[in-house]
Amino acid sequence: MTRRVSGSLAFAASMVFALGTMAKAADSNIGTWKMNTVKSSFSPTRTPTSQTLKIEEWGVDGVKYAADGFDADGKATHSEFQVKYDGKFVPVKGNPDANTVSYTRLSANTVESTLRLNGKQAAIIRILVSSDGRMMTMTQTGTNAAKQDVHNTIVYDKQ
Repeated sequence: MTRRVSGSLAFAASMVFALGTMAKAADSNIGTWKMNTVKSSFSPTRTPTSQTLKIEEWGVDGVKYAADGFDADGKATHSEFQVKYDGKFVPVKGNPDANTVSYTRLSANTVESTLRLNGKQAAIIRILVSSDGRMMTMTQTGTNAAKQDVHNTIVYDKQ
């Protein structure tokens, strides 16, 4: 009888571990992503020469985001934030067009991000990871700090 109970407990524990691991691995945004300059388009600004995103797990249901690259004139850029998928706004460092950001998960592969500058909505970004997990597309609409309309489609390849 004791063997049967301990066998059942071991099985139950392994199922909890397996399900927890599957749930944890479900965030398709996690990883290092390199911007594909050929597939990306920016308006009204010019396409940056490069950008790499590093997105890591952060806490429970959150991500640590860092973007490094070079703008169209070759100037180094860096922005970062840590956010949960709860729709709450958190500070952004290094983005001239926004000082807070929120993330909301819409589906397993889709996130909506809202950017605010000085408390006013600046942009909405729809982030979609392909079903095979190899490509991320960000579609951004809104305004920049110069009050220009922004329509960017930024494509990233997973590294």
